[in-house]
Amino acid sequence: MLSITGLLASTLICVALADPSCKNHPLDANWPSIDDWNTLNRSTNGALIRTNPVASSCFNNNSAASCDHVQENWFYSDFHSSLPESIGYPYWANRSCVPPNDYAYDEALGCELGGLPAYIINATTVDQVAVATRWASQRNMRIVVKGTGHDLNGR
Repeated sequence: MLSITGLLASTLICVALADPSCKNHPLDANWPSIDDWNTLNRSTNGALIRTNPVASSCFNNNSAASCDHVQENWFYSDFHSSLPESIGYPYWANRSCVPPNDYAYDEALGCELGGLPAYIINATTVDQVAVATRWASQRNMRIVVKGTGHDLNGR
């Protein structure tokens, strides 16, 4: 019988000896090229979105939503859940791009992608999910699933 201490020690040894494998990220040499992303977009019938933080319109007018619209709706989870490029709680993106009416706003921080994904597949079919999953797996890329309905607040 293996004790908890022995189990912990053997787990730590296994972790230490394991071949480290990290997922690719935008700063890696193995990050997909623009051509790769364009191929994925065609393979998913145009479902690929290059992430642009929704509050970016408050910094450089680079968003489909006006800054006034963003500020009016910023504190509503329905607003964020309706946008593939947003998350229910933007603070998890390290306050990297919040509008001026948010308490975490700091003009000096500007607007960056922060913790948001660089690209999104706005999948509406099983085939799009399968293509995107296979594509990401072949390139050792992390997949993050955005969903709603996990609690009574629609997160």
